[in-house]
Amino acid sequence: MRKICSVLMTLLIVLSVLGACTTLSGAAAPVPAEVDAAPQPVANLPSPMTNYASLQAMLAATPGINMKDAPIGATNVSYDTITGGDVSPIAQIIFQFEGHDYTYRAAVCLTESAMKDIAGVYDQFSAHKDVVTDANLTAGGTYSLDYSDGTTLGLATWYYAPTQCQYSLFTTTGSGPDQQIEEIVDYLLPITTAVDGTPLMLPQTTMTPDSFNAVGTVEGTVVSLGDNAIIINMDNGNTLSFLLSNIVTVDVMPGDQVSIDYSGDILDTPEAVTITVTEKVAAQISGVVTQHDTKMVYVKTATGNVFAFVLTDKTLVSGKATVITTNAEVKVTYTGDILTHPVVTAIEIVKAGSDNDPLVNKTLDGRVTQLTTKTVYIHTNSGHTYKFQRVSSTEYLGKYPLEVGAKIRVTYDGYASKAPEAKIINVLAPPDPTPPGPKTYKATGYIEAMDGNMISILGDDGKEYGFLLGKVKITGDSDCGVGDRATVTYYLEHDGTKTATTIFFKKTLLK
Repeated sequence: MRKICSVLMTLLIVLSVLGACTTLSGAAAPVPAEVDAAPQPVANLPSPMTNYASLQAMLAATPGINMKDAPIGATNVSYDTITGGDVSPIAQIIFQFEGHDYTYRAAVCLTESAMKDIAGVYDQFSAHKDVVTDANLTAGGTYSLDYSDGTTLGLATWYYAPTQCQYSLFTTTGSGPDQQIEEIVDYLLPITTAVDGTPLMLPQTTMTPDSFNAVGTVEGTVVSLGDNAIIINMDNGNTLSFLLSNIVTVDVMPGDQVSIDYSGDILDTPEAVTITVTEKVAAQISGVVTQHDTKMVYVKTATGNVFAFVLTDKTLVSGKATVITTNAEVKVTYTGDILTHPVVTAIEIVKAGSDNDPLVNKTLDGRVTQLTTKTVYIHTNSGHTYKFQRVSSTEYLGKYPLEVGAKIRVTYDGYASKAPEAKIINVLAPPDPTPPGPKTYKATGYIEAMDGNMISILGDDGKEYGFLLGKVKITGDSDCGVGDRATVTYYLEHDGTKTATTIFFKKTLLK
């Protein structure tokens, strides 16, 4: 066949040469006169491909498309967009990784059923399989892989619901027996940010040559630490768990800020490689719960000191019980100053207690009305006053001094009406400040009238003033009356009435 084609080609060339030299009659063909050829219009068609310097620049030019960058260690990376086809635009990353060539493409696709061919591959493949990898993928968590046995061709296609995009990855060298294309797809998934910019609550991972296990670093706050695993909360609200099979944790506590280098799939309990405490904010103390409610827990240590801790909705309770009870032996992990109501991050219950006795560790709040070395009286919001005994075992909490007027919480056993011993006196607030008195004014003049209830004067300014006499302080000369002078300090009632607070009298010779 190749010989026949060669003969025909040679014959065509010979005939074309002869045709250029003779006419059909055999005469020599005339040579046309030379003329200036008219300029031909040149089509100025736009290029369907645009190159970009980075992934960020390419994605900024293609709203709605989201892609992960080429793996760390990839070479000859280029970023392009393709326009003008049935699907437009298409974002494309071409790269080499460990000696293999890859073309990675993405395009906006609102639904799986609307997927079109964006790979532009016309090779025929002899085999097909669905690879299970991610629940967000099409067809129940699988992507489609076409390849040819005995070759290195491979094409993976998938639809990713969170980003509303379809993807393809084509290789001419990275398929074959080792199926490296599958490992590249595993890296490219998952995409961590949806098309509208909303985080998909999955940390980015990095990929390095010679290792297709996802390796990355995350930061967060330790919420739980056991013998086999550590759990952290990230700033975006995610909770992640890491295995501790080959690592020894030193001085790491719930509440600490940590950075964790890990290996493995971040979606499937990866293994912690190193744990670094970036901010040491937690401390621990052990003791027995003496009092608790939904917001506070009081713990008495072996030295006899009682400390108050603040509980939050993020406080982790673990150990022998899942709820805090009175008399429970606990290990408290907290942040902040232990003397100023620190916040509890975790409570490990070493031995469970009991809240069954209703007469144990009762509390009562009120203002101190009377205080001695042996007793304290408080007036509650209900209008009742109760007496408590101050004994040598009474514990004192709070940063304010115990004094008349202070707001306190008394912990006691038994009945408040029977003057029980105070187990704990927690000073919650200092006395209320004395409210300022009303604004006062002064008027000086000659007394015009005066009795036990009022006084009126003709002021030096020519005005007449009348004052009510309440709890008034009298100073100056005695036995003064009409015609003598008076300086009156007064304030205004809400109805305008003038009430005298002090009067300075002075006798005059004009009477």
